[in-house]
Amino acid sequence: MSISPGLCVSAKLDFVTGVHQRGDTYKIALFTPQANLTPLITEYSKENEVKGQGYVAGGAVLTGYDAVTEGIRAVVSWNKETIWKNASITARGAVIYNASKGNKALLVMDVTDDYGNAVTSTNGNFKIDAGISFWIG
Repeated sequence: MSISPGLCVSAKLDFVTGVHQRGDTYKIALFTPQANLTPLITEYSKENEVKGQGYVAGGAVLTGYDAVTEGIRAVVSWNKETIWKNASITARGAVIYNASKGNKALLVMDVTDDYGNAVTSTNGNFKIDAGISFWIG
């Protein structure tokens, strides 16, 4: 399958119509290399989500939400890293979604190493770096 990272098309409309708000619960879910994820998805789905020790379906809650302007862009970010401890999983993609608003998808991410391969942890920490952000505009 394929993973094409990018801001979800439906999220663009959701942002300009005020659907997504600072107090909402945002989550990040991890997906296997078999997942078919593109910016055309509209909501989180369990299909091809990773399974394994240290990972719970639905992913993890993101913390530190912020929305600011930088020049001509609006930037949405979370300032803390997300860690799945003692995890034995392999991921190739991720989806950030709004659990407070019907699991509406915001962003598809590529989760690969420097060589474009899926990332694996075996009974260790699986980490998504701090400062996940994307811009609208």
